[in-house]
Amino acid sequence: MQTSSAIAQIKERLPIAELIGKYVPLESRGTRLVASCPFHDETKPSFSVYPDSGTYHCYGCGAHGDVIDFWMAYHGVGFCDALVALAEMAHVQLDADRRSEEEVRKSKERRDRRQQVIEMYRFAQAHYRKNLASPSGSACRDYLQSRGVSEELLSRFGLGWALDDWHGLTGALQRNAFDMQLAADSGLVDISRNSGKPYDPFRARLMFPIRDASGTTIAFGGRIIDNAADQAKYVNTSDSIIYKKGDHLYGLDLAGQSIRRTRRVFVTEGYMDVLTLHQFGFGNAVAGLGTALTDQQVKRILGYSPEIILLYDGDNAGRKAAMGASEKFLAEGAKTRVVLLPEGEDADSILRRPGGPEAFNRLQAQAKPALQFCMETMRDRSPREALQWCKDFVRTIRLPELVSPTISYLARHLGFDEREFRRSLHEDAGSHTRGATPTPIGRPSLSVIEKEVLRCVVRYPERLAEMDAMGAGDLLSSPFARSIWTKVGRARPGEAGYDLKDEERAFWDRWRGPEAPRLDAPEQELQALRESINERRGGNRCSPGVLGKNARCNSEEEPATTSSAPAPAVQVPAVPSAMSSIEEAVLRYAVRYPDRIGEIAFMGADFLLSSPFAVSFWSKLARSQPGEAGYDLKDEERAFWDRHRGPEAPDRDAPDQELQALKGVIDEHWRSRESALRNI
Repeated sequence: MQTSSAIAQIKERLPIAELIGKYVPLESRGTRLVASCPFHDETKPSFSVYPDSGTYHCYGCGAHGDVIDFWMAYHGVGFCDALVALAEMAHVQLDADRRSEEEVRKSKERRDRRQQVIEMYRFAQAHYRKNLASPSGSACRDYLQSRGVSEELLSRFGLGWALDDWHGLTGALQRNAFDMQLAADSGLVDISRNSGKPYDPFRARLMFPIRDASGTTIAFGGRIIDNAADQAKYVNTSDSIIYKKGDHLYGLDLAGQSIRRTRRVFVTEGYMDVLTLHQFGFGNAVAGLGTALTDQQVKRILGYSPEIILLYDGDNAGRKAAMGASEKFLAEGAKTRVVLLPEGEDADSILRRPGGPEAFNRLQAQAKPALQFCMETMRDRSPREALQWCKDFVRTIRLPELVSPTISYLARHLGFDEREFRRSLHEDAGSHTRGATPTPIGRPSLSVIEKEVLRCVVRYPERLAEMDAMGAGDLLSSPFARSIWTKVGRARPGEAGYDLKDEERAFWDRWRGPEAPRLDAPEQELQALRESINERRGGNRCSPGVLGKNARCNSEEEPATTSSAPAPAVQVPAVPSAMSSIEEAVLRYAVRYPDRIGEIAFMGADFLLSSPFAVSFWSKLARSQPGEAGYDLKDEERAFWDRHRGPEAPDRDAPDQELQALKGVIDEHWRSRESALRNI
C-alpha cells in the first residue's frame, strides 16, 4: 500500500476526536470539541477539534494539524515513527502492495507477537503491583516510605515488587498459558542453561515499569533495596521486539505535558531522581536508561522542548556523562545548561533534606551554559586534546548556521588562532575524503537563496505554484533542495511533507513544528522571497521554474507570458519597526558585537527571532567571516547596522555588561510569556 493510501486509511480508522480524547478531555461545543491545549499552559480552553474535517487547532498557541501531526507533537516523535505507531493502532499495513505474500504473512506474525508481548508486560506489571501490596512486600514498602515516596507517586509510576523467588512471575505466566519462549525472548524470564527451564531474572527488587510515550509498559528496571547486598544495584530488561533501550526515556510518558507547558526538561541519570523531582513539583524530569544518552533519545527529548537542563553527579563519571550529553544537545542546536550536583549528592538527597527545594533552585540558578561547561572542561586537558575535541564537536553540528559562530566561540575561549583553526578544519575534511568532494561542515549545505526558497515551500506548500512562477525552482541546485522541492510539488493537497525523512524531515519540522513562527503572514513572506529572487537575478523578471518547464531568465528580453497571473504587489510592513522589542534587543547586541554571536545563540536568543527581517538579519551575521560582518547588508538592514555601529552609536566598551543585560532581558521575556500563558 502506498504511503498516501495508508495515511488515508489511518485517518479513516482513527477518528481524530477518538484519538485525541485518549489524552485530552474533550467537551462538545456544537460541531466541534474543545479542551485546554496540551501544548501550552492555559486556564480557558482554546484547543478545538473538528471531527468533520479531521483536524485540530489551538487559537492560543497556533498548534494545528491532523491525527499524524497530533501524534508527532504530543509524543515528540518524527513523522516516520508516528506513521508506524498509528498504522499499528489502525491495523494498516504500510507498503503492503510492494510485499510478497510471504512478507505480508511474516509482518502479521510479528504484529501478533508484539501484541502478545505487550499483554505479558501488562500482566507482569499487575503481578509486581500485587506483590508490593501483599505481606511479602512489606520490606519494599518500608524502603519506599524511608525514601519519602508517597502513595500517589507510587501509584502514578506503577512501582512494584519482585519477590525473592526464582519462579514467582514465571509460575504466574505459566498458569495463565503465556508462551514462555516468547516471554524469554522479550526479557521477562530467563532460561536455565542446565535444565532448560524458565526462571525469574528479577528477584527481591523494587520494580520500575519503563513505558513508551503513550504509557504502555515495554520493559522493567529492578533495584535492590539492600545496598549491602553483593548484587548489581540496577538490572534492566534487555532489548526486545517492543523495546530498544536507546530509543526511550524513563518518565517521559508522565513528563510530556509538563515539558510542553514549561518549555524545558530536566535530564537526570537515576529512576529515583525522577520520582523525587516529580514529587517536589518538577514534573518535567526524565532519565536515561542506564547508558549514555543516545542520538535517538536526544531527538526524542527535543521533540518536546528546545531547552534542556542536565542534572548530573559532580564526580568524574558524572562530569563525563554531562560532557557527552552536552555535546549531543549542542550539536542539535538546543539551549542547554548543566547542573553538576555536589559530590556524594543526587537530586533525591538534595530535595529531601530541610531546605532542599530552595537549595535545588539555587543550583538551577547557577547552571552553566553547556558550551561554557565544555570549554571549562577542555581547559583542564592538553592543548592537543582540546583542539581535537573542538574539531570532532564542530563536525557533529547539524545546523549550518551555528557552525561559524561556534568556531569563533571555541577559538576565542580556548586561545586558538581562529583563521588557522578554520583552515585546519577544512584541510581535515579534505583528507578524510580523498578523491571525493569534501563533506561540508554542518550538513546539509544550502545557499542562502535555497534556504529562503525552501523555507517558504515548507511553510506554504499550497503556494508552491506561485513560487515556481517566480522562478524559485531554478535557483535550487543542491540535491537536498531539489529533493524537498520535488516531493512537496508532487504531494496531494494536505499531504505535503509526509514522505520526507531524516534531514529533510528535520528541515520541515524546523519551519512547521511547534517552535516555528506562526503561519499568519503568507503574502509578506512570499513578497520577501520575490524580492530576494529579483535581487539574486539582478532585478530581472524570470519565467516559470521547473514546474512550468523550460525556464529561462534573460536580462535583455521580456520573458514569455504564462497563464499564471502575476501575484499582486504586497506592501511589506516597515522594517525594522515590525520587529518585537526582544528581537531588537537581540539584534542590537549582535550588531555591536558580531564576534560574540555564538554566545547569544547558545543563550537561546535565535529562538526568539520570528519576523522575516530579524531572521534574515541574523542569518547574514551568522554566516559572515571574521571581520566581515555587515558587508552584505542593504537598505533597512544597513540602516539598523549603522544606527548601532555608526558614529552616533554608543561606545562599544562594555561587551560583558551588555551581554549580561541581554541575558536578563531574555530571561524576563520567558518569565513574562509563561505568566501570560498562565493567565489566558
